[in-house]
Amino acid sequence: MCRICILNLYNTVYKYNTETLETHHIIPINEDDTKAFDDFNLITLCNYHHDMADKGDIPREFLLKIVKENIRTSPPGLVF
Repeated sequence: MCRICILNLYNTVYKYNTETLETHHIIPINEDDTKAFDDFNLITLCNYHHDMADKGDIPREFLLKIVKENIRTSPPGLVF
């Protein structure tokens, strides 16, 4: 599901959006290719929120905070 839609932020239409999902690199690969497969740099977004994140309308710091909180609160042994 889109992590922004779940939080009902940035003009969310469907809170539990499972359509048009994409993986977003919070720090783009062209800025730092060592983060291409870093769990702390990847977040699932719908294409609408992905476009917003790419434009900077959703701050990187906010996206990083969501990812870190998700990993911190995940059950032990959960594979991402």
